[in-house]
Amino acid sequence: MSAQEVRSQAEGSAPVRTDAVDVAAQAEPARTAPTDVRADPADLTDPALRAAVLDLLTEGVRGGAALSWLDPPSRAEVDGLLDDLARRLPRDAGVRMVREGPRVVAFGYWRRYDRPSLAANADLEKVLVAGSHRGRGLGRALVEGLVEDARQARVEALTLDVRGDNLVAIALYERLGFAECGRVRDFVTWGARRFDRVTMQLRLVPAGPGGEQHAVAAHLVGWLVLQRPDGRVLLGRRSGVAYANGRWGLPGGHAVRGETWAAAAVREGREEIGVLVDEADLEPLGVSRYDDQGLQGVDVFFLARRWRGDPAPLEECSEVGWFDPSDLPADALPWLGHALRTHLLERQWLDDAAADVLP
Repeated sequence: MSAQEVRSQAEGSAPVRTDAVDVAAQAEPARTAPTDVRADPADLTDPALRAAVLDLLTEGVRGGAALSWLDPPSRAEVDGLLDDLARRLPRDAGVRMVREGPRVVAFGYWRRYDRPSLAANADLEKVLVAGSHRGRGLGRALVEGLVEDARQARVEALTLDVRGDNLVAIALYERLGFAECGRVRDFVTWGARRFDRVTMQLRLVPAGPGGEQHAVAAHLVGWLVLQRPDGRVLLGRRSGVAYANGRWGLPGGHAVRGETWAAAAVREGREEIGVLVDEADLEPLGVSRYDDQGLQGVDVFFLARRWRGDPAPLEECSEVGWFDPSDLPADALPWLGHALRTHLLERQWLDDAAADVLP
């Protein structure tokens, strides 16, 4: 492949983010590379950090963030929370934060359930990004980091509660693999208003009786295959993501609630590489099923030969390039060559064989 057929983020415009959220339900229209810090017990005993966390939580509550407090917490409440988190780390709690000088500008944590019958699982209790730092992908980065910490701690399922009007946050959690598993109507109080309490769950280590693995269907993914007249297809190098960071892959991602697979593929193409595709111009290529350590999902691939705009790396993508689908680079997603051969080159619609290939 010639050098002219790869375009890096540095050559194009600054990264743009159009779908990220934090729990305050604010859209994040732009993104810079997020950096979060995994806290250890010593961090949480630092008086200056405790004061900074208090300031962040106070700002969030006063701004209407859905954090369960009606009034800002006291210093004693925050000290008690951080004491408990420090005692539980790392097996029974996870804490992530972003610091800027003396400030804590993003903060989130989970805790393992205390009841013995529930202790295999944990609850993602709070994630908050300062208003001054929304739009940088920090909310998503914190959640991804906390999920990974829970996975390392062998948490089987991670739950969370979100206020029913926080639709943008719900969409983010769905994009990260969480699924709604319960809803209590008019349960959350905010002044004279009442909101639903929505409970969501992400399975991390599915297990049944005797420790045997049971697959859990959670991921519904739409992928966009842009193909030029010479047969080459567009790939983007994944960047700032939890799964397969640095590998070449197709534009695409999870369909959120109320969104079709085709709409998800079109949206991801716009957000990741800046191209506009009409759904009417999509040609369904095929469906693949996968099973990744007990977590099942379904991939749907769409072919587009017409689009508007020049592909460029934007969100979660550091460079783009055009490749022969029968000769992908060695650092492409491990399952991608099989999927393109099956659906694009051989035109097979259903591929259950891919169930044994990691997503």
